[in-house]
Amino acid sequence: MTVVEALAHAMPRMDPDMSARVDAELRAHGVRLLTSTRVVGIEPADDAADVAAVVVQDADGERRVPAGLVILAVGVRPNLELANAPTYATTKDPVHYTGMALANAVHGTAPIISPAELERRRAAGEKVQVVDVRSAKDRAKSFVEGSVHVPLAELRERAGELDPAVATVTYCNKGVSGNAAQHVPRNLGFSEVYNLSGGNTNYQAYTNTH
Repeated sequence: MTVVEALAHAMPRMDPDMSARVDAELRAHGVRLLTSTRVVGIEPADDAADVAAVVVQDADGERRVPAGLVILAVGVRPNLELANAPTYATTKDPVHYTGMALANAVHGTAPIISPAELERRRAAGEKVQVVDVRSAKDRAKSFVEGSVHVPLAELRERAGELDPAVATVTYCNKGVSGNAAQHVPRNLGFSEVYNLSGGNTNYQAYTNTH
């Protein structure tokens, strides 16, 4: 069994001496304890029906930890990207999306921005990078002026094309995929990430009347 803990001890709320004793006891009973280590991804098996490995990151970088079963225990600030498992269900799965909505309601971790606020900030000279995560077919019909096209399926691999220090707005057609996309740059350390309220549909309706 392997236990991955982002903090320095398995039971970090205890005093340091007691925490160290708990760590030693776990290891003495055969538990592989990885402290100061974060889970950054879960790899499916070749048949996409099981888990093959967990990708972890510590001070030395990323590495794979082979796994047959993964149990996630999240704290007050969960990494919701780990629940994004397209091989099992899509981000639009009712359970996944309800979880994201509830997390945002409780923690306010996924702010939205209205078309009016977006245009106000750009008109004031503020630099905002707007990311269209829809398909090329949808973008060909209409898009937010000045946006870049990075489909949702490519966003993780192409996030390096974006500036993490600049305010970022993700959008889709109505807001669902835009919300899922929003979590990608957020979990990569981008400082300010919004989902465009109502997506491109709402944006086009706003610009047509202003």
